[in-house]
Amino acid sequence: MHDTFLLIFLKVQFDVTFPALPCSILSLDAMDISGERHLDVKHDIIKKRIDSHGNVIETRQEGIGSPKIEKPLQKHGGRLEHNETYCGSCFGAEASDDECCNSCEEVREAYRKKGWAVSNPDLIDQCKREGFLQRIKDEDGEGCNIYGFLEVNKVAGNFHFAPGKSFDHAGVHMHDLLAFQKDSFNVRKNSAPLSSSWICSVALKCVLSYAEYISAYETNKTENNMLISLYLMVYVYILRSIIQVLKTRKTIYLLPFISCFIEEALSLYQINLIQISHKINRLTFGEYFPGVVNPLDGVHWTQETPSGMYQYFVKVVPTVYTDVSGHTIQSNQFSVTEHFRSGQVGQLQSLPGVFFFYDLSPIKVTFTEEHVSFLHFLTSVCAIVGGVFTVSGILDSFIYHGQRAIKKKMEIGKFS
Repeated sequence: MHDTFLLIFLKVQFDVTFPALPCSILSLDAMDISGERHLDVKHDIIKKRIDSHGNVIETRQEGIGSPKIEKPLQKHGGRLEHNETYCGSCFGAEASDDECCNSCEEVREAYRKKGWAVSNPDLIDQCKREGFLQRIKDEDGEGCNIYGFLEVNKVAGNFHFAPGKSFDHAGVHMHDLLAFQKDSFNVRKNSAPLSSSWICSVALKCVLSYAEYISAYETNKTENNMLISLYLMVYVYILRSIIQVLKTRKTIYLLPFISCFIEEALSLYQINLIQISHKINRLTFGEYFPGVVNPLDGVHWTQETPSGMYQYFVKVVPTVYTDVSGHTIQSNQFSVTEHFRSGQVGQLQSLPGVFFFYDLSPIKVTFTEEHVSFLHFLTSVCAIVGGVFTVSGILDSFIYHGQRAIKKKMEIGKFS
């Protein structure tokens, strides 16, 4: 039967446990082919901090994300007077001159709307006062159990659990992972000068981009070879300029450059070590009805390779269940296939996380419970009784004729 009953929303209920991913860095996003996006979903979501043994440490009822502090400066020893109104800076991300960011979460949200990443929360006064990084550091080694429900449009889409705060940049969905790297928690006492850090950062990006365009040029991944050649010329010029600057300095100035270069390169490897092992305690698409089987309930996956994207491709089949009293439940069943897409070491071509890609079938399944009529019951009983008599007759005939045959052979002495 074709599915002509179109619900506006599809209710997705989930209960997933990440034994090695802290709650403070875990975010949930949902998006579909209609263009609707819900980033860093917080409503109708509950998370539990768990230790390495699976014991619950804390349950947050307010959803994903750090708790908001209405007046962070007053609560953290600020200098405001009793009647003075505080308006925190959004650090360049404010949409208007009178916009205020009075908490770390509001600053991060303003950055997300701009498509920016928060590289160092310690430089943001609100985050520093609220102990944002310290809270993340305190949860190092913990896991997270996240459960709740989403209401998404009844069209193809996906929702995913991934580390970092999500944002859109130039039409590309990204996650801010810089603030959650372990190196961000340590104070760099012997860090290189700003100029060297900037140079090595530019050099690393140039080298990676240069290698990427070289690979594209050699494998003919694009037809615009003239544009690629132009990019190559620009990157070669930048690299030569950096090398020339370094040559004019003393040899000792190369040490912080090399150190910073290695540090930036290792940060890329660090992101690839994010642990996304998980257990799906429960996943449903729609309301429960008798006899439903959810194939992902109780599924556990342990990561044994460098981090990557674990994908579930779900085919949702609309289902109508009608009980004997005529009560109808509009729900869904689903089938699933799984795939792990490992991230290439040193590159961020696949976001580490657990993704659920769902699509809806145009076919609808109908289950109907009915009372058996007395006539139907009587017919079934007669059929059973008739079958018993028939089988009994066959057995009786077989035994009778077999006995007679044996008796005749015994009379003529041929039976031994």
